[in-house]
Amino acid sequence: WIRISGQGSNRDMFVCSAYMPQENYCAKAKVAYEALEKSASGFSKKGTVVLAGDFNAKLRGAVDGQETRLVGGHCEPGRRSRNGKLLLQVMKAAGLVSLTGQFRPPDSVPAAAEAGYWWTRQDPKTKNKHTLDYVLVTASLSGKGADFWVDYIDLNSDHHLIGAVVDSPRTPTRRRGRKKPRRRFKMDVMIQRSSSEEDVKAAKDNRDQYEACLKTAFTGFEPEDTEAA
Repeated sequence: WIRISGQGSNRDMFVCSAYMPQENYCAKAKVAYEALEKSASGFSKKGTVVLAGDFNAKLRGAVDGQETRLVGGHCEPGRRSRNGKLLLQVMKAAGLVSLTGQFRPPDSVPAAAEAGYWWTRQDPKTKNKHTLDYVLVTASLSGKGADFWVDYIDLNSDHHLIGAVVDSPRTPTRRRGRKKPRRRFKMDVMIQRSSSEEDVKAAKDNRDQYEACLKTAFTGFEPEDTEAA
């Protein structure tokens, strides 16, 4: 978890990137989700919460009006999975809603528009499309200005990148003087294309540069102890 301190009357924001056990690891998944529920509900009492990542959970459609408010009206059809039920419990305990299902995919993104929902993974064998990755936010952050999307660029993975926009608790400041140069990274150069020594080294070097840049960019953000929640 990291904390973004609120400015003025804005509450602090607590952000977490999560990866949860797969459905077939029943005992591990239950323990992991219980820990996530405890920390997320604890931080929700201190400020707003943004929880994103691969949850290995199928929330799917709502069964009543209350669930529609939580999971959204544009979800993968079908029955909710075991992990999906655990994830919904986290959402209820922490007052979170899923941005993933709140927005209908536009026609400009045919990969999702044809399905009618934002899917984030395509099974390599069956080619079935599922939603396993989510951005969950405090309900107050899901209003005007919020957005969600999936980038279907090929990253040599069966999962796709997800993105979202929510209001920041801090007002952007414009600093005078010369702007720092921006660095751009191409994801494909970080992926190892072969087992050759040259390709392995090149991919590792590019990943190391990217990680170093991220570390610098997040300087000043404060990590939060989940036990403190």
